[in-house]
Amino acid sequence: MAFGSASPDSGVDLRPPALNLTSWDDMCTEGGITFIIFLTLIALYMIKRLCLANIWSNRTVTSPFYSKSEEQDQSRFFPRVIEKIEDYFVLPWVPRALDSFVMWIFFWFFITTIPMAINRYYKKRWENDVFALQGPFNLISHLFGCGMLNTTTIPYTEVLEENPPRLFSQPLTSAKYERIDWFLFFHLSIGLLWLCAASLQIYKHKVGGWSFEREEHWKTHRMFGKVSLLIALLHTLMMTYITFENPVKQRLIILIGYWGMVSQSVRHLSRGIKFASLTARSTGDEKKRFKKLHEMNMFILYVKTIRGSGTIRISAWLLWIVGQFLT
Repeated sequence: MAFGSASPDSGVDLRPPALNLTSWDDMCTEGGITFIIFLTLIALYMIKRLCLANIWSNRTVTSPFYSKSEEQDQSRFFPRVIEKIEDYFVLPWVPRALDSFVMWIFFWFFITTIPMAINRYYKKRWENDVFALQGPFNLISHLFGCGMLNTTTIPYTEVLEENPPRLFSQPLTSAKYERIDWFLFFHLSIGLLWLCAASLQIYKHKVGGWSFEREEHWKTHRMFGKVSLLIALLHTLMMTYITFENPVKQRLIILIGYWGMVSQSVRHLSRGIKFASLTARSTGDEKKRFKKLHEMNMFILYVKTIRGSGTIRISAWLLWIVGQFLT
């Protein structure tokens, strides 16, 4: 019997067979080589960054996680362990410049998030499309004369105009089901708005970002900071409201994670506002200290509140591509 010709009730697994890493037919004709290309690119990137990490480890540098200086007691075990962990597992992945790091996050997360809105408009349902992530690797595979992995979507709902959602752990109430577009549309819209505003504010935070005139720069920074603050408040309120309403009936363990994210967001946002106010009223070294605390709290707020954007989609894509060899 040919694969795929069995009926759903015959007990035969209708899923396509897993790709074989040792079969050239699977790797080339079926497009599995994209996974090897992906791993090769990661390996080359790691080698390059590890070489740079070895160069940095021989210098006196200050990193976001660990400060190395000649005055430190390098004979102590714990600092040396932290240093090695950073050199070989953190530095290869984290850009040394904050503005480069923020722009990398922004473009990556935006490109992987916007297909949600496109799919809702054209396919009439909310779903995550892996094409934005898999597409470039499929193109490389095609240039090598090999096949491509069929991109797919990870649905959050069925077609809203026809069928009730089937992926939720519990049935939706009719009232919340009727408002599912409201929940997801505003969550997506405000989330993307926060991603754009926060990225721009952090990217331009140094003198020269808004203006090369110091006073003009900080005046604009404070003005746009107020706009970003309003968007941050809306984003936090939307996260709180969705977590409280729980329209898709998430399980308790996931809700606990959501509430933890909300509480951390409120904490870092309030501390960021507090230290911004103290910075404006202080002078000298105290002003520098409060300014650094403000920057750190707002950056941590930015990173924590966009986890539901690119982070979850990258994780879903990685699980999907590994699944091509395991299912």
